Amino acid sequence: MKQNISLQQLIDEIDFTIKQCKNISPILHEVGNLAKNEAELSFEKETSPFGDKWTPLSKQTLKHKKGSKILTESSMLQSSINSRTKMQKSKGGAKGSASGIVSIGTNLEYAPIHQFGGKAGKNLKANIPARPFLPFKDGDIPNDLKEDIKEAILNHFKLGR
Repeated sequence: MKQNISLQQLIDEIDFTIKQCKNISPILHEVGNLAKNEAELSFEKETSPFGDKWTPLSKQTLKHKKGSKILTESSMLQSSINSRTKMQKSKGGAKGSASGIVSIGTNLEYAPIHQFGGKAGKNLKANIPARPFLPFKDGDIPNDLKEDIKEAILNHFKLGR
């Protein structure tokens, strides 16, 4: 069923959409929060954001830990995850449109060894398996995060209607 709208309603809709395109900061912040939440879920589930189970702790590691949860002894790694947004001047695209970047990560120096795995410890004798917690892999993000981002973007344009 077709819905008739007045010319003024159409103009208002177009004007609203243009204003929303110029102010994408709320979308970027929401995307950052969604990505951060996805990373935090990895610690709770002990899986990568893509659903791959983390390698269990070795018997040697379990001897020195207070509990059996992986990467949560002090919660420092999990609580250090943050997201940042940066607005940029648009290159190309519609005049007056905006673009930006969302970054997610941690500043802890030992985070990469847990994200990607590798040799660590005295004389690099310990082999640390990768236990990815940040929601990216090979230039991709998990499908559920993609869907959440799409929904956030659509909701941004539905506000006020």
